[in-house]
Amino acid sequence: MTWRGLWLVICCVGFAWAADPQESTLSYLKGHPEDWPKQVLLKQATPFKIILNGKEAGSMSVPDLTVVTLVAVLDDKLEISNGVSTTTIVAENTDLWERVTAIRAERAKRPDPARDDPAYRLPLPVNSEPVAWYKQKIDGELKPWLEKYATHKLAPEMKERVAAFEAEAARVTAGEVRRGERWYNATEAAAHRVQFTVEDMQTRLEQALKAKDLNQLQSCLAEVEKYAKTAAHPKLHRAAHNAIQAIQTSITDEPAKKALAEWSKKWPFEKVLLEEKALEQLQHIAELKPAAALPVLIEVDKVWPGNELTTPIFLDLETKQLAQIDAELLAGRIREASQALTLLEKMIAATPTRPPRFEEIRKKTEALKPGLNLAKDAMTAYDENDFERASSITFNNAPVSLQKWHAALKEKIVNRREDSSRSVSQAEHDLIHLRFSAAQAAFAKAKELWPENPEIASRERILSGAKWIGGLFGVLVILSLLSYAYSKWDHYRFKRALKRKAEESRTLPREF
Repeated sequence: MTWRGLWLVICCVGFAWAADPQESTLSYLKGHPEDWPKQVLLKQATPFKIILNGKEAGSMSVPDLTVVTLVAVLDDKLEISNGVSTTTIVAENTDLWERVTAIRAERAKRPDPARDDPAYRLPLPVNSEPVAWYKQKIDGELKPWLEKYATHKLAPEMKERVAAFEAEAARVTAGEVRRGERWYNATEAAAHRVQFTVEDMQTRLEQALKAKDLNQLQSCLAEVEKYAKTAAHPKLHRAAHNAIQAIQTSITDEPAKKALAEWSKKWPFEKVLLEEKALEQLQHIAELKPAAALPVLIEVDKVWPGNELTTPIFLDLETKQLAQIDAELLAGRIREASQALTLLEKMIAATPTRPPRFEEIRKKTEALKPGLNLAKDAMTAYDENDFERASSITFNNAPVSLQKWHAALKEKIVNRREDSSRSVSQAEHDLIHLRFSAAQAAFAKAKELWPENPEIASRERILSGAKWIGGLFGVLVILSLLSYAYSKWDHYRFKRALKRKAEESRTLPREF
């Protein structure tokens, strides 16, 4: 055996060992005529029928090691011909599989455009990519391959790969993210977005350092700048500086060294420290009250201009502050509502560049100011017991919450007036029954509820006259009591005097 023949045998054995078990079945071979050999070698004597004029005229035996023609591959047998007649035989009685293996090995040596096409070797990404990436790969590479090699034996495998790409694209469209083999739902992905960004960039920087690829490193640095306003920037910035320090000593290209120096000058390391401190402060912002959170947000915007982190926090704080103002108004706490409005105006002033949602809050705040000033005037008049002025202030163009508050205030004024009138009536009742102290207390309560009550003045004059008459009557009663006491005392003295005289007369001598 020549070396070429030995190499062919080795290739055949190796190919057979690595082949898919399904390919070594007659059912598979039946559908792939390109793998059929033209002839097969019989391994044992095989009988053939002799046909003459369309009739069976006997049989003949073909000895083993005879080469016969392969006519067809059936489900469980082979149809063969000796040039005179045909018969069927099991594959094991021929060298079919040795010849099939040789055919496949020979074909494997020849270039296969379908297998060599980069689209065939395109795997799923290590981590999920944006939806546009999947669309480009499916429509731009995988499906064109299937159209071009629709009948190729690799087509079923390629269809499965397209289905896998489409399934992953659907999950990414729904907001899910895959990292390695683990999938994160939309909520989890949003929470880990910064972490994923940092991990991807660190991987790219590590690859650039390992390969000492300055072009890739500069590409990564340009990518870092795109995240300058995001929460990922402090970590990316630090990782970029570490990468520059690690590669700087091995750079011999002066233009590249200069470019890295300019980037470091544009993004100094001090910014990393400031952004990290600002990020730490923002992580605890939810624990602070709005009045304490505002200076922190202003300071963060100062050290980290243009960041996108404070905007949603400002929006949340302003929305809650606006709701707080409405709550204070509905509760009738005008002073607290005014203080909350002042703080809201400071928040608005701290965010000069405002998205549309912020503009809606600003308009609501501007609409609240005139009405709230009117409410303060009405509240001041109410505190000063000037009910007429408090009731006459109009809130026609004010927000509904202020209109409801003023309606409640007027109802409160009406109730106080009614309570004051009832107290006057109670005072009159006490006067009739000569309960002057109770009448005085009732008049005091009526005056406290409604100082301008017109009923109080006339009733107070009656109370004063009654008090004067009552006082005079009291004096007369006291004089009468004193006179009575004096008469009793005088009578007592007279009786004592008589008694004493009687006793003296009894003690005189008889001769007298």
